[in-house]
Amino acid sequence: YAGQVVFGGGSYAPGILDFRTGGYMIDNRNGKHMTLDFDDTNNFLTTSAHQGASSKNIMLLAQADRLHAAQDDSLFPTDSTYEIAGCQDPSTISQFVLQDGGGVDIMRTSGDGTVPIASAMNLANDHRTYFSLYSENGADHIGLIRNAEPLALIDAILNNATSSLALAPLGMSTSTEDCYEGRTPTSHRETTIEVITEGPVILDAHDTQGNITNATESDIPGSTYTSIGNLSALMLPASDTYRIAAKTNATGTLTFKMRAYDTAAHLVGLATYIGIPIPASSTITTTITPANATFDTIEAPSLSLMKDGESIGTSIAPTAILSQKESEDTTPPDIIIASIPTTTEENAPITFSYLITDEGSGVATSSATLDGDTITNGTTTADLPPGVHAFRVTSVDNAGNPRIASTSFTVIANAPQSKTSTPPSAFFGQTVIQVPQSGTIPARRCRPRPTTTVSVKIKDPLQGSFISVGLPGIEPGLYAPEAHVLPVYYSPKSRRK
Repeated sequence: YAGQVVFGGGSYAPGILDFRTGGYMIDNRNGKHMTLDFDDTNNFLTTSAHQGASSKNIMLLAQADRLHAAQDDSLFPTDSTYEIAGCQDPSTISQFVLQDGGGVDIMRTSGDGTVPIASAMNLANDHRTYFSLYSENGADHIGLIRNAEPLALIDAILNNATSSLALAPLGMSTSTEDCYEGRTPTSHRETTIEVITEGPVILDAHDTQGNITNATESDIPGSTYTSIGNLSALMLPASDTYRIAAKTNATGTLTFKMRAYDTAAHLVGLATYIGIPIPASSTITTTITPANATFDTIEAPSLSLMKDGESIGTSIAPTAILSQKESEDTTPPDIIIASIPTTTEENAPITFSYLITDEGSGVATSSATLDGDTITNGTTTADLPPGVHAFRVTSVDNAGNPRIASTSFTVIANAPQSKTSTPPSAFFGQTVIQVPQSGTIPARRCRPRPTTTVSVKIKDPLQGSFISVGLPGIEPGLYAPEAHVLPVYYSPKSRRK
């Protein structure tokens, strides 16, 4: 053979997306915004992954480690090594974004649908590199060794016939610019739409030919479906009209996003619909046309909420329509909660206030709760009972990045006041009842006749005499035990009711 062929993804680009140093996972949980290194990523995948995936991840990571341990530091002979790197497939996942509340988002980049081009280019140094342009030949990761165009190039390489091979008809190029920017001036037209839902829904798409793509079917040509936890994502060619349906399976809130990608797999626009309240057994619907892929302020589609085949509520307009730079925002808002003492006495006033900022796409929504009940920013209260209390602030930016901040504090009960005088006694009819200096007297064992006048006599503990107290509001009649209570106020100093 004239040389050996290495396909993109055999290793990873140090400093860009190097699996050995990290870069594929962003952790926005618990007030952080950091890129996980290899050890942190490995720990998350093997101990913190959802839905019982940890054991599978342990096995897969062990296999990947054995593969890369054998080849990552190997030196290929540069005079006989060729690389075919796939690019421009916008379905290539570049990063997973871990969010507050247990959610996850995915970001995409140029690649072959599996390996990002930044990773594949690690082996391109001093090698003869060919770029397989997905926008021209449709070859994804498996297509690099299956489709006719890459196989024709491989045949020419092995037979030392590349000098006479016309690359353009094969959707191949040796130009890095063709890979990253596209071969023609029209490369930046929108060619792919991504629909993302984050919430308790089942997402599907219908094209004009009756094809469906969802979690179980992928009939729409060129479409893909991805699901992670409560996140569902549909990738659709921007060449047809689609009816999108998100069927709810529980009451909750929904974040709905639509992203547009151009021929070179650049993210060029994002429309978001943040925090949509949804009842159970309802459906969010919209229609996407090729013109919607631009996501300008006129053509971004509205959403409709349907139940039992009928529209409920008004149409839902986008929360925000973002520029290319804003669309790439993965940093959640910053929340600063004004200081609250960790312990405070009962009946002491406490003010609950916070400040939210976002330098990326801007703040979309914010709310706060005290012990689960909604509270307005800046509220002051002194009515909290003794015990532990929680103040929680939630905010989402216009790109859909959530942030949750919370603090807890303890209210301590006031010490009981010492008694300085003997509680007075009260005669209620013929019965002596012990009562506090202020409080209520239960009208028990009181059976006045219709003509009987009921009265109370309170013994003054300072003078030893009795003060007669009338009972306004008590009508003559027969009273069962505990049937009535009467407020009594007593002041030893003034000796008055």
